[in-house]
Amino acid sequence: MKRPAGHPAQIRALFESLRRKQGRPRIQPPRPIADEIIYCVLARFAPEHRVWAACSRLRQATDDLNELRVTPALEMVDLLGPGFIAPREAAEAVLRVLNGIFNRRHTVDLSFLESLPRKEARSFLANLDGIDPHALALFMLRRHRSHEVPLDGVTLTWLQRNGLIEPTLSHAAAQEFLIRVVPAARAEEFYQVLKRHAWTHPIRAAETVPAAANDGKQRPAPVPASAPAAPVKSTVAARATESRSVPAAKPKPTRPSRRKERARKRAAPHRRARARTRRRSGRVRRPARRPASRR
Repeated sequence: MKRPAGHPAQIRALFESLRRKQGRPRIQPPRPIADEIIYCVLARFAPEHRVWAACSRLRQATDDLNELRVTPALEMVDLLGPGFIAPREAAEAVLRVLNGIFNRRHTVDLSFLESLPRKEARSFLANLDGIDPHALALFMLRRHRSHEVPLDGVTLTWLQRNGLIEPTLSHAAAQEFLIRVVPAARAEEFYQVLKRHAWTHPIRAAETVPAAANDGKQRPAPVPASAPAAPVKSTVAARATESRSVPAAKPKPTRPSRRKERARKRAAPHRRARARTRRRSGRVRRPARRPASRR
């Protein structure tokens, strides 16, 4: 029997829960085609606000894309700024994409991508060096309004460690699975909400990850192979620890609250009056007194 690729109901429940907590994300309007290409390549290396700030610095520091294409990688790393998980790899990815376009078109003018049909634009970008499945899906979603659900590496790892997506799925296969889960009208909103949560709530080795749906189960986060093993106590020390008898704490005497004590005192005369009425009516008899003994 073929194993399911993931859990659609739990993913939808997670998205609705995160959307209620975070609110509706602010979707950036479409930028110029050159900025969109750079943004889509860099988006898997940093949070959204860091990526847009880096795109602005790169465009301001260079006159055009051709000058950016020949910029050394180390200089581009300084322009990217903080917040990138792999700044050298991010800079090299941008350079590979720009040089790949120049080698095929003999120019870095990207305006032709807007006039291409979806299928041809996807085919052109998929064959470029430096374009990964995430960048391809994000560009097709933003520029051609194609039904795509991008996943960067951090978000994909977060979903797999939570048991929401099968760990054996490839990057492209995981995005294809989410296309069947998330409708096209909410694809970019799903991408922004889930990426923000995954980047701000990384999974640590010792914490327990709650289930996305209300199934009542708790899933322990997997411990990486490089994590040091917990120290093991010797058998003698363990037995000595177990043999120690810890005296049980004595229970503290319960004391009625002041409110209850005042209420009991106020009700005491009424209780005595009701008791006298019952004795006079004969319903309650007093116990017979013993005669005094004579000496």
